[in-house]
Amino acid sequence: MSYTLTTAPSAEPLTLAEVKTFCQVEADVTADDELIANVLIPAARQACEHLTGRALITQQWRRTLDSFGCGPIELEHAPLASVESVQYLDSAGAWQTADAALYTVDTASQPGRVALAFGQVWPQVQYQIASVRINYTAGYGAAGSAVPESLKHWMLMRIRGMYELRGESVEVMRGQLAKPGFVDGLLDAYRVVGH
Repeated sequence: MSYTLTTAPSAEPLTLAEVKTFCQVEADVTADDELIANVLIPAARQACEHLTGRALITQQWRRTLDSFGCGPIELEHAPLASVESVQYLDSAGAWQTADAALYTVDTASQPGRVALAFGQVWPQVQYQIASVRINYTAGYGAAGSAVPESLKHWMLMRIRGMYELRGESVEVMRGQLAKPGFVDGLLDAYRVVGH
C-alpha cells in the first residue's frame, strides 16, 4: 500500500507578510523573501503535516492497495474532505470505477475512512499488487484562514528558528540553542491517532 500526492496545495497556510512580521523582518526588506516564501514556509508546512498526519491546505491524494480487504479502509492526511473515486483492476486487467452507492465515506473520523455500504460486496479484483486505488481530497480548505491557529503558530516558531539559524553550523544548533519546550506541544491536540 502506498500514498501518492496527486495535486499539491495551491497555497500555503501562512503568507510572506505574516512570516516577516513574526520574524521581525521589515516589510520593505526583500532580500530573503524568496527564501521565506519558497523554502521556509513549505518546509514548515510539510514538517507540520508529517508530525500530525494532517493535510493543512486542500490537496489530493491516492491510496493504492493490493485488495479491498474486509474492513474499513483508512485514508491518511486528515481531515478527509471527500472521496472522488474508488477504482479497481477487474479480472480482465481493465481499470473500473466503483459505483459510489457501493461504499460509504466517513469524514468525521480521523483518519477518514471508506467502507462498504450496508448489504454491499466489493467487486472481484485481479489478484496482483496495486489493484485498488482510492482518490481523495484532504485538508482544512483552500486558504490559510481555515487552518487551526495552533498549527500556524507552530509553523511560525519553526520558521523563525530556521530563519535565524540559516547560516549556523549543526554543532551550534545542537549545542547552544534549545527550542522552547512548549512549541511541539502546540501540535498535540491535532496529532492523528496512530501517527
